[in-house]
This record gives sequence, C-alpha cells and structure tokens, in this order.
Amino acid sequence: MMSARRSLRAVAASLLLLGTSAIAPPQPFPRILTETVSHERIAPGLLLTRYRLVTPSGPIHAAVLAFDPHDSRLSLVPFLAHHTLVGRRERLSSMLAAHPRAVAAVNGDYFAIAGDGAPVGGIVRNATLLRSPYPRAMFSIDGNGNARIGELPFQGSLSIGTMQLPLAAIDRRVRNGTTLFLPSYGAIPVLPDATLIALAPLAGTPPFSAYRVLATADNLRTNPAGYYLAYGLGDEARIGVPGPGATLQVTGTFGKPGAPAPILTAFGGGPHFLQAGTYRHDPAGPNGASFAVPIPTTAIGITASGRVLLVEIDGKSPHYSIGLTRRELAAFMRALGARDAMALDGGGSSEMLARTLGSMHARVLGHPSDGSERRIAEGIALESTAPIGPASALAVRPQSIRALVGARVALQVVRVDAALHVLGAISISNARVEPSQLGTFQRGRFVARATGHGTLVLRDGSLHARVPLDIPAQPASLTIHPRLATVTANGSASFRAVARNADGARLALPRLLPWKALGARIDPSGILLAGSSDARVRLNIGGIIATRTVRVGSRSIPLHLASIARFLSVPSTEPGSVAPVRRSGDIELFYDFSGEERAAFALLEQPLPPHTTALSFDVRSPGNGGFLRVAMRDARNDDILLTAERLDRPGLRSLRVSIPPTAMPPLRLTGIYIVRALGPGRANRSVGRIELSNLRAWVAGSAPEEP
Repeated sequence: MMSARRSLRAVAASLLLLGTSAIAPPQPFPRILTETVSHERIAPGLLLTRYRLVTPSGPIHAAVLAFDPHDSRLSLVPFLAHHTLVGRRERLSSMLAAHPRAVAAVNGDYFAIAGDGAPVGGIVRNATLLRSPYPRAMFSIDGNGNARIGELPFQGSLSIGTMQLPLAAIDRRVRNGTTLFLPSYGAIPVLPDATLIALAPLAGTPPFSAYRVLATADNLRTNPAGYYLAYGLGDEARIGVPGPGATLQVTGTFGKPGAPAPILTAFGGGPHFLQAGTYRHDPAGPNGASFAVPIPTTAIGITASGRVLLVEIDGKSPHYSIGLTRRELAAFMRALGARDAMALDGGGSSEMLARTLGSMHARVLGHPSDGSERRIAEGIALESTAPIGPASALAVRPQSIRALVGARVALQVVRVDAALHVLGAISISNARVEPSQLGTFQRGRFVARATGHGTLVLRDGSLHARVPLDIPAQPASLTIHPRLATVTANGSASFRAVARNADGARLALPRLLPWKALGARIDPSGILLAGSSDARVRLNIGGIIATRTVRVGSRSIPLHLASIARFLSVPSTEPGSVAPVRRSGDIELFYDFSGEERAAFALLEQPLPPHTTALSFDVRSPGNGGFLRVAMRDARNDDILLTAERLDRPGLRSLRVSIPPTAMPPLRLTGIYIVRALGPGRANRSVGRIELSNLRAWVAGSAPEEP
C-alpha cells in the first residue's frame, strides 16, 4: 500500500496540473475556450476532479468522483432521508453526518413530490432489497464488483398454508396486488382499499423470510413503521384474513436471471441516456422539454474498464455555471471515458459533497441552484472501509498557496492515517518558509511578503507537510463581483475582486485593495456608498484593471401588450379568450374552470429591456382563488415561471414580481396566466375574467444606456 506521505505528495503534485487540456467533449457540448482542472485523491482509490470550463455559452463547473468498484476499500451506499423511504426529506449534508465513514456523496434518485415522497426507483443496500424496482433504469454493483446500468427484474411470491399468490411489490404502494412493507418504508398511510396485516419476522433475512401474523391493523389510520402485508379485495377473497399466530413465507428474486453474483448495491434514476458510448433516447424517462435546456444535473457512468464515475454539474447561474442539456451531458460523460451513463435527480437537487484533504468534514462543492441545499429523499455515499490506523502524515487545506503580496491565507491542518482518515485538527507552531523572504507564518496564517516561488514547511513532531507557494507580481485576470451591481439611491453595496493566475487558478488577495469609484465613494474594503446616479467602480492590481458599472435606483418602462396577446388554455380545447379593453395596452383574460380547464394564458412574445429586474402590473379580479403567474424565457430558452399572487380577494390590486438573478439575459415575457387553485371549494370550478393593466418593466439604473 502507498504510504500516506507518498499519497499526499502525489496529491500535491496532481493539484499543480492546472489549465491543461484534460477534456475535449464532442459536439453538441459547447466549445471550451479555457479550462482549469484540479485532481485530488480524497481516500484510497477515490479521485476527485474538478473542472472550471469557460465556453461561448457561459461558464460550466463540474465535479467528478472516480473509483474502481472492485476496490474493497470503498463502498457505494444509498441512504435515505431520516432512514425511511417516506416522511420528511433531509439535506444531503445532514444525511452524510450520520455516516462517519462517508467521504463523499451526491444526491440520489428522483422522488415523488406529489406522492409519498419516496425515491421513485428501487433500492438495494448491503445485498438487501429495500424497495422493489420501478420500470426504469437502475445502477447496480454485484458481489464481484461489476457495475451495470439497466432495468432489474423482480419476482416475488407469498405463501399462506397451501395458498400461493404473487407479491407485486416491496415497500411500494400499488393499486392492485400485494405489497410487503418493511420498517424502512416508514409510517404506513391510510389504505382505504386494502387489508393490512401486522407481521413479525421469524426466520431468514427480510424481505425474503418467514413471518408470523401479529394482528389485523386498522387500515383507516396511519400505522407506525414495521412489517406489514397489504392486499386488496381480490386477494382477500382468495386468502381471507389470516389470524394472529398464522405464518406466511415471502420468497423472491431480483436482478438478472443467471447472474454470476448477487447484487450488493442498487438504486434508481433515469434515463439511461448513454449506452455503449452512444447517446440514446430512453423512453422510460423522465423526459421532456426541461431537459433540452441547460440545467444542474447529476449522473453516474461506467467506463470501458469498469470504473464508476459520479458527476455533478452546477447550473442556473449565468456567471458561475449554466448547466448542461441532456445531450451535452452525454458528450461530457463520453469525454470522461464513460460508455454507459444514467441520470440522477437534477435541478435544485443536484449537489456533491466531499471531505477534501485537510478538511475535518465533508462540504458542499459548488453552488446548489436553489441557493442552499434542497431537502431530498435519497443520497448516494462513498464510504471508506479501510481500517483506521495511527497518524502517519499531515494534510493541509489549501494544499497549495497562490496569493498576491499582502494576502493572508488561513490554513487548516489535520492528522491523517495511511488510509487518509482524518484523526483530528491541530495547531501548528513549527513552520518554516523557504525562501524566508516570501512571507511569514503566524497563528495558522501565511502572509505573503514578496513575489516568487517556494515552500511552506509545517511540522508536528515527526510528521510534516510541504505546501507549495506561488506569489506572482500580478494576476493574469481580474474581475469585480457582483457582475450585476444594483443599489438604491444613496444606498450601499459591497464589492469583491476575483484574481486568477495564467492557469486559471484563483489567487488570494489582501483584504484592503486600491478601489476607485466615479460617481460614488468606495473604501479599501470594497464598501461603496452610492449617490443618486449611476457610478463606475475601478480596480488596478499590478497593472491589471477591472471595471464595473453600478446601476443606481430604477426606472419603469411601460409595456403595451394588447396587440400581441393570444389565448391558450390547458387543455387546449377548453373555452376562454383574451381581449383588449378600452384603455390602450390593457387586456382582459377570460377563463372557465367549470370543466377540465386547468390554466388560461395570455400568450405574449415581448422582449424585455436590458437590465430588467422586475415587472409590475395592476390586476382586477373577482377573487375566485386562482393563482396568477408570469412566464418568461431567458437566453438559454429556459422557462422562468413566477407566482405573482393568489387572487382570493375581489377588486383591484397592484402586483410586482422580481426576476431571479439566475435568469440569463436577454429575457422575453412569454405570458401571464391564471392557474386553477387546487383543493376543495368553488375556486376549483369558477368562471370569470381578470383585467390586466399598467404593465411596466422596472429597469436598474438612473438613466437609459447609451447606444
């Protein structure tokens, strides 16, 4: 086995491989203009690679975990929110905290938002079937360490005395047929059309084992988690209602018939979009127009050599990472070497956590598109099963220091064993900078004093670490953030700078910088005090200059839409209309929810002015309780749907809808529509009209842009 010192040296060397042309995805992946790639071995046999790609379409950030499923030092494990299939969902970081051996994780399968909240697909953990498969692709690893993507067949049967009948599902509610519920399902909901029998396992390992009947459970109330058999009237006519003490036997198989080894791990997802190196349309889905635009996404792939790739792409952020379409994702997976790949849940669910070297705990890599971690139903973790040993090396975060003169860089130092298990954080008092003029190290911080290259040597008894130092005279690039800077008149805003070297690696900067502002005041820490008109911020570091326009206040621009509005109902055959009213630019939207109509649209195709931050309009409604929504489309053809108000009060009101910062300009207003309210009451079956007037786009800035 490679020693921890040698392993850490290899990691440190690999981290210097930045800016190389390490990946070249085929079309339709956008052309890569520049890229930064970093590699880090975070556990024996587990490599984390991070990509920062700049393309004409926008930036793309990706993280990839690669491992060999034959490696006994690693285990891929699906785990559930709060340890049950149904119930409250949970953040991935919270799930991971309950698994101390987990070193990395991604979000798992899609989950039934409108149903019981459980992951859609099947689950196998530690060779035990926790949920029978859904007719959609699954990823699996068998007892020989071979990974596969494809549907997993399931067959089950139930024997009571001499009577035998098929078992339709395990831990999955079905309309017709028999279901075995395990404690891993969680609380059993009301099942009005089923007989519910409480069980206790007798012999064997559930789910395929013998059970003793405890009692007939009340199917008209929620029952606590446990072992239950649920079946409908048709099966009840065949087997009756077994009394307490009766025994029954559940048998079954899952997986490919004749497989050489049992399945150890399996979980669902979909679609199976890459097969034998070729993109495929998987009719089992999920599919739809939302996957044809760039989105955050998570996927799992298998290379020709059998290695497994867990991939997470950030998205929905035009200045950080735009995401990928499904075909672009397939091209990226091919470039990584995958021959087969399957999608996992995406959008706001997409995220990856990893405990990088030098860190005590796993952290979120990148930026989830919701702005914070979404609560999900399932996570997929990689656990290090290597035994824990004595401390044999120091691991440092960051593993290399790239900084400009005057920057202060805090370091975290931990002891690790030969398997890179973290044994505890320490404070370093014995440190040496080589050559000494590059900087100083005090109280856990390195302070850059002069330009050049060198090494920071840290010691803790017999253990030591060497941290490469790179202190350039100037950055290769400099940008000011936020990129879209807006502030109220006489208000304040905070700015920060991002500097990178020639390889695209980020440079640490001094806290105080030579900020300048025209039309406003700004201090060395980047705090700007605006006036009443637009301003401009400027920063010069070593002759590299960055500027940013600051838009102060906002102004409104009227939008006259009566001449372009068209009507659409969902379904399209339902009644309704759009008509102009007497006042120019105002429209009336007629809807009829007395039948099957679920939504009524005033369709528009109106480009919005540059720097539009919000829309406002007046609406007069009868107060029937529908939801009024606004639809826009951005430069990625991504639909942005915003709820303006629930129309539960009659009369006239003024509404304002803010445009999320994740929208990529230019924007188009594509519709204003009313959606039938869900739930009981007359609002579901109302007929009426709403009047829309005084529609205005609110544009950031005190004056129009110069042509």
